[in-house]
Amino acid sequence: MDYEQFKEEWKVACKERHACAQGYQQLLASQSVADVLATAVANWTDVYKSKFADFMAENIVRQFEGLRDEFHEAGFFVNEPSDKGLCIVCRPDGPLEFVGRARVYIFAQAEVTARDLAQVYCRNKDSVVRLYGNAYGKIEAGRVWAYDFATVDSHEECWCHDRTIVTISGGIVHDNGHRRLEILNEE
Repeated sequence: MDYEQFKEEWKVACKERHACAQGYQQLLASQSVADVLATAVANWTDVYKSKFADFMAENIVRQFEGLRDEFHEAGFFVNEPSDKGLCIVCRPDGPLEFVGRARVYIFAQAEVTARDLAQVYCRNKDSVVRLYGNAYGKIEAGRVWAYDFATVDSHEECWCHDRTIVTISGGIVHDNGHRRLEILNEE
């Protein structure tokens, strides 16, 4: 895959998903893979939470394999650990572990462990997330285990241990120790 093909796939995806005019204009003005990825970050709510989640889940691994160096230069990593940058997880071959200040977004089934100050965002119901140290997790779907001083906002099923801070919204919590536990009723 080359840059032109990469950009064309994103243009088609924007048209099919009725992307906002501003984001589409940013994409058209892109001159490199890094520019296209910067446009994705600038419009991240659409990319991660709505219009483009299916596009990312279906295409990002293939695009990354063809443009690995360009993705890395832009601070993007796909199905590989990194202690910095934006890490996309989409059906990896096995469990992944992230440390440092990684920002991890799970688009498809995965098993992820985060340590230190890593942040994990998950919207896939078949995923498993484990948080250690001071890691943070926003787990809208999937299961999460939180340990040490981790902070988690869960909407599904959560196991908390040690001195964790947990907010659970409409899900189930298995409390084995916590520093703060907030249970929100969605009704």
